[in-house]
Amino acid sequence: MPKKEIELGYATRLVNHSPVSLITVAAKGQVDIVAVGWLTPLSVQPPLIGIAISPRRYSHDLIRRAGEFVINIAQADMLKQVEYCGSISGEADDKFKAAGFTPGEPRRVSVPLINECFAAIECGLVEVLPLGDHSFFVGQALTVWADPVAFEVYWKPENEEGRTLNHFGGHSYGVIEKRLEPK
Repeated sequence: MPKKEIELGYATRLVNHSPVSLITVAAKGQVDIVAVGWLTPLSVQPPLIGIAISPRRYSHDLIRRAGEFVINIAQADMLKQVEYCGSISGEADDKFKAAGFTPGEPRRVSVPLINECFAAIECGLVEVLPLGDHSFFVGQALTVWADPVAFEVYWKPENEEGRTLNHFGGHSYGVIEKRLEPK
């Protein structure tokens, strides 16, 4: 297949189809939500997940201080809230209220879940690695929540409730509507 060389900065966009997540964190009496498109599984046993956040983000220091966070998986119809949570600092704004979210009760951390998201992973912070212009936060899954209409063993994108909002880079998003399996 013929290819042409493209801008070096697009390397991350070629591999960045992960579901957009709204990371919640609470520290210093503050609760914040930050939109993250860069996350990846790292280990099954123990279950480790990595998220990349710029040190310029208010939530960056909150996660360091708190030592815990929640990965809330955003569904396809949450684009407006995702864009808001990714572009406004939580230092002065109450993003839960402004985005119309309801805080949910966690089981093993002191950080609220977002009730409107169809999945959430409570994480304890394992390590922070400074890498380029972002820090890589490694979290260990402590409790995992999912709406069974959207996810059981796999995502169910054939159900509208199971369609994740995927980040393609910049302000570009997409939706996966079908799961494929080899025959």
